[in-house]
Amino acid sequence: MKKFIAVLMLMSVGSLLVADIHAPPKAKYTKNRKWSRGWSNIFYSWTEVPATMSRYGERHTVQSNEIWTAGFWHGLQRSGARLKYGVYEVVNFQRPIYKDSYRPSME
Repeated sequence: MKKFIAVLMLMSVGSLLVADIHAPPKAKYTKNRKWSRGWSNIFYSWTEVPATMSRYGERHTVQSNEIWTAGFWHGLQRSGARLKYGVYEVVNFQRPIYKDSYRPSME
């Protein structure tokens, strides 16, 4: 009985340790994911402005207009970059461009 339980435990632990060698690291980045990532970057690029303003307000202890203004302009730059990469990925979603894969070029 002890041998049966030991073999059963060994098989159950061994079944958890099976590696997925059939899915390489680049497998999760596909054309569809690149296309949808591009559209989400286009549609949600405007959210960078309030998020960056809030982040600037939390990071700096002195609340002044300069901090909110700097957060606004930095958020506007980030929003433009996100919009640019979104359009870039939607237009080029068929091609594996970044390091010969469909990984995001903006990280």
